[in-house]
Amino acid sequence: MPQKDYYKILGVSRETDSKEIRNAYRRLAKKYHPEKAGPEAKDQFQDVQEAYEVLSDPEKRSSYDRMLWEEEHGIRVHRRPPIYDSGPWRGRRFCRFSRRNNLASRIRPDLILILSTYEAEEGGSVEIEIPYYTSCPYCGGDGQAWFFPCPHCLGEGVVVQRKRMEISIPAGVRDGTVLEIPLQIIRGIRRFLTVLIEIK
Repeated sequence: MPQKDYYKILGVSRETDSKEIRNAYRRLAKKYHPEKAGPEAKDQFQDVQEAYEVLSDPEKRSSYDRMLWEEEHGIRVHRRPPIYDSGPWRGRRFCRFSRRNNLASRIRPDLILILSTYEAEEGGSVEIEIPYYTSCPYCGGDGQAWFFPCPHCLGEGVVVQRKRMEISIPAGVRDGTVLEIPLQIIRGIRRFLTVLIEIK
C-alpha cells in the first residue's frame, strides 16, 4: 500500500493532467534542489523526484491510483497487469467456484483477494477497479498525432482504463477458492476475471 501521497507532495489534485504535474515537478525540483536549498532539503527533493516518476507515467499512475483507492476503502488486493482489449466478448457464463487442488493449481489468478476469517464466514461483496488496456481514443491506436507522438498515450497506442465492479463472496468461502467472474462489461482477451481467495 502507498505510504506517501504523491499528489500532496507535488501540490496537485488527483484529477490534474500531465502538463500540470510536469510544471509542479519542475517548480518543486528547483525549489528543493540541494545545490539551492541546501543538504537539509535532500529528503524533500527525493520525495518530489519519486512522486514525479510515478505520476508522470500513465501506467504507474493508474496503478498508484488504484492502491490509493483500495487503501482508503480498506481493501487488500494483489493484481497482475491490466487486461488487453481485443474485441467484443459474446459469451455468457455464471461464476464458478473451484478448490485449490483443482483449478487453482493450474492457473495464475488475475487478482488475489485477502479476507479475514470473519469476512469469509459472513460473505458479502467487495467493490474493485479492474484495469485494462484499450486503443487510445485520440490516435486510434497508431501512437502518433500527425508527425508527432500522441500526447495522450505518449506514443504507445494504448491507454489504461478502469472499470468498477462488485465481486460477490459466498458465505463460508474457503481458503484457496477460485472465482471465475464473466466480464460482459469489458471487452478483453481474458473473458473471465480469475480471483483467488486467501484467508488470513
